[in-house]
Amino acid sequence: MDRLVQRLDAEVCFRRLECAGDQLLIRSDSPDCPTELRSKAEAEEITILGRVIWSGHVLK
Repeated sequence: MDRLVQRLDAEVCFRRLECAGDQLLIRSDSPDCPTELRSKAEAEEITILGRVIWSGHVLK
């Protein structure tokens, strides 16, 4: 499951998206952000802006 940057309503967030039948689970790595469950119609309103890439190297 990739971490994605997406626009939910007017907010830009980093979340994990997972299909659950005809619904979409939106999960955060942060325990402060609850998991959201969106219907297919609500999921169609989410704009994916990109995928989060992590590297353990020092950038110069």
